[in-house]
Amino acid sequence: TTEEGTLVRLSVNMEKTQEVQIEVLDSAGTTVRNLYQGSWNQGEHTLDWDGKDNRGLSAPPGTYLVTILSDGKTQSASVNLHSAQ
Repeated sequence: TTEEGTLVRLSVNMEKTQEVQIEVLDSAGTTVRNLYQGSWNQGEHTLDWDGKDNRGLSAPPGTYLVTILSDGKTQSASVNLHSAQ
């Protein structure tokens, strides 16, 4: 958690060097944030989402889908974003 709100930390283990695209989608499947697009080497990588959309505005509380496209495969995980207390 940051002073401004929620911070989601993603951990991804790459079996080989490859191109990666990571996005956050809302419940309607619309892209909220493009987190990363580029090449990652083999090994463990971490990436943070600050709970903001592509315009820098805080995303509303709810369930979001983080999708990772690499090596022609898509993996996803849901995350719950809570309002800052």
